[in-house]
Amino acid sequence: MSDQPSKLLTPILIKDREDMPWPEGEAVFYVLSRDGLFLCRQNGLFRSCVPVDRWPSELASQDQFLEHAYPKVPAGVFARLVGFFGAMAESQGCEAGAYLVYDRETQEVSALVPTQRATMSKGWNGKLHPIGLEYDNPKQMGSTEMILGTVHSHVFASAYSSGVDVHDEVEKPGVHIVVGCLHRDPPDLHAEAVVDGNRFKLEPMEVIEEYTGRDDAFPEEWLDRVELVVQPSWGSSSYGTGSASNGNSSTYYTGYGSYGTGYRYENGYGETDGEGRYRR
Repeated sequence: MSDQPSKLLTPILIKDREDMPWPEGEAVFYVLSRDGLFLCRQNGLFRSCVPVDRWPSELASQDQFLEHAYPKVPAGVFARLVGFFGAMAESQGCEAGAYLVYDRETQEVSALVPTQRATMSKGWNGKLHPIGLEYDNPKQMGSTEMILGTVHSHVFASAYSSGVDVHDEVEKPGVHIVVGCLHRDPPDLHAEAVVDGNRFKLEPMEVIEEYTGRDDAFPEEWLDRVELVVQPSWGSSSYGTGSASNGNSSTYYTGYGSYGTGYRYENGYGETDGEGRYRR
């Protein structure tokens, strides 16, 4: 443990060595370790060290915040994505998604539409409802490219961060944009940033240059990258298998990170699970 000069009534010691002894002359003190904050006591009868979830009241307060400098999605790129989402909504009634790729060398943002599976459920009336979306691993990323975030559609529903989104983006820092109400133009837009498990609401135009209307001249091969998977009923969907029972999406992808190396915290953009998958 190492001590720091402090005016705290109860000192906080940082445990930066496994073999450091307890401080002499301190009857009560806190220890900050990789396992959390502990309240420690020592006297002639006993020594104790117990975890606590309340910090010393004499510390100054601190609120969470995000000051970002995210590059904006070019208007043309975003217009083509909305055109793509609209085409999938009108022809299949399903969700679709894309990655936002940032090139650190050119400082440009582009869209990468991977192969994906849009899951639909057939209701009692025979109509299909969108319930899920799975992204494949982004391919052909350059050595200076990284995933900045995602854009996905909510078909004709409003744009918002669903419970599935919030749950699955906890450890996925970056920009996440939702496009909804695709039956109209402009559509409904929602944007949030995720950093270390915390969400920060953004104004969509903070991360999009501008919106002047959808562009239906998107690459035609994007349509071929979406596979429709129909489940027999709403009741068959499973939260843990890439489908959501509340009509929202669940996406997976790997390789989320900088320079095509995966989703890594040392670059400030998180890390994948053991299989390198990302779920939305």
